[in-house]
Amino acid sequence: MNTIDLSRHFPSLPAIPGVWRPLLWQPVMGSEERLVVGILASCGSSDRAIKVIRDDVIDALYGEQSQGALALLSMAIDYSTRNIRALLSSDVAQLPIGNFSLGQAHHTAGNSLDEIILQAIQLGTSLSRLDIMNVSDAQENAAQNENVNHQWATRLRNAALILRPDFSAYFNRSISFYEDGVPVRFGFVGQRTAAHFGVMRPHSLSASIKDARSKLWELKEARKNRSGDAALILGIPPTEDVTLTQSQRRNLTAGLRELTQEADEGITQIVPISTVEDGASWLVRHAA
Repeated sequence: MNTIDLSRHFPSLPAIPGVWRPLLWQPVMGSEERLVVGILASCGSSDRAIKVIRDDVIDALYGEQSQGALALLSMAIDYSTRNIRALLSSDVAQLPIGNFSLGQAHHTAGNSLDEIILQAIQLGTSLSRLDIMNVSDAQENAAQNENVNHQWATRLRNAALILRPDFSAYFNRSISFYEDGVPVRFGFVGQRTAAHFGVMRPHSLSASIKDARSKLWELKEARKNRSGDAALILGIPPTEDVTLTQSQRRNLTAGLRELTQEADEGITQIVPISTVEDGASWLVRHAA
């Protein structure tokens, strides 16, 4: 019987052995709670100790004391860096700094140290960002924003159709700015209003602002080529959202102020809302 070798169709398995251990922090002394705040990893002759917990999580936990907590965490990372080979190859569990300890060692393989660290983040943490090592940062944020924006636009459309079922034909319509130009799709194009939908995400604000700016440009072009209003209906966190840090609130306010100024200069407008119901009501009032 003839056999078919399919191995050439699959990538080869990683060949460089590696190991990683999570750096754990006991946020409340005497409790059983542990947070994964860092990763110690090696791959071949390379090794690294890296902080993986997001700063905004520390801000939420410690408030005004967050800078002291971050300084203590930095000391634990520095100690781990100086002693990383010994810590990865022994059963040492407790660090001589604060309430830090090390979790179980995980033996694995990869093509680089970054791959080992990325494995550790994906398998062992929930309060970190996957772009710690700048791994496809722009692509990841763009994909996340696109997904969030799509969900937001769908919810807003459904809320608007409850109020005006006859608006169904106005959603996801396209406009050509120039003769024989490539059509540009908008979230809503009615007789009186063209609108895009977007979301301001505190954890990836720069990507959210970049997306909003591109939509403002398209709205400006729409405003120049047709009569009526042009608006970016922008979802923002409610002011009473207790998960936002003071830094995130300031950055959101500054970002919204910049976008509003750019919208005014481009004869368009920003409509900040916190619920899809508010967005649907605005749309119905201005498009009807």
